[in-house]
Amino acid sequence: MILYPDQSNENRFLPLPATTGWNALRAGEITPGSTVVLPGTGVTALQTLQLAKAAGARVIITSSSDEKVERAKALGADEGINYRATPDWQDEVLRITDGLGADLVLETTGTETFSRSLKAVRHGGTVYAIGFVSGRDTPLDLLAVIGKAIRMRRLRPIDVPLAVAGSVGKGDWRLRIARTDMSSLGSPG
Repeated sequence: MILYPDQSNENRFLPLPATTGWNALRAGEITPGSTVVLPGTGVTALQTLQLAKAAGARVIITSSSDEKVERAKALGADEGINYRATPDWQDEVLRITDGLGADLVLETTGTETFSRSLKAVRHGGTVYAIGFVSGRDTPLDLLAVIGKAIRMRRLRPIDVPLAVAGSVGKGDWRLRIARTDMSSLGSPG
């Protein structure tokens, strides 16, 4: 999705995956110095990476290969974790953050990673769930959620237009479909 003002000579782009990232960063109250964990190297993760870096955040990205981790670092990621080589990636997040955890963990996978996301987030941090490719049903460790005062948020369909409406100025804004070419990174993950 792209929004642009008719009266401007400059197009302003806000692809749909970027609005997801924007909402996650806002929900996590990300400011300079915050730490964000992004799973994989798909379009949403990479666009959120760009927005998080623009906000001054430190970004840790997880991926299925060292090559993809290095490509994400070339795009601005501060740290990368190969989750195949390091299945307990949440422990690596804690090591990287000196035991504090991340301010925001973007959760895209569901059953396979949700408990890891809860362990990787800091006390009072946010787990922002946007997907469940490995399943919707997952045990929830309420003690971890309550004990760490974790804020859990999810993407709601209403979030996309709200992010757009809250982010753009006045003007005649129109919607257009756009493609984001991230094919150089291969398959997500």
